[in-house]
Amino acid sequence: MLVERILEDFLVENLDLIEPNLELLERQFYMIGKGKIDLLCKDKNKKIVIIEIKKYALPSSIEQLISYGKDIKEFIQQELEQE
Repeated sequence: MLVERILEDFLVENLDLIEPNLELLERQFYMIGKGKIDLLCKDKNKKIVIIEIKKYALPSSIEQLISYGKDIKEFIQQELEQE
């Protein structure tokens, strides 16, 4: 967990390394019944970007990310479009 936390801190301070103009919406975004998204962001086109930090890349990690994307996409996108 410490390695993941250090990487998360680094990414928060350097989101432009992932994509220019990427904006952090929330760290450790909790979704009821699903868990926490490490970094919830939006890009310059107001599209949702979910960043999950894992010490080891496993097939279940990809499944988790896809699940998060499906669950949050509609809700968050509506919120962003109202800004």
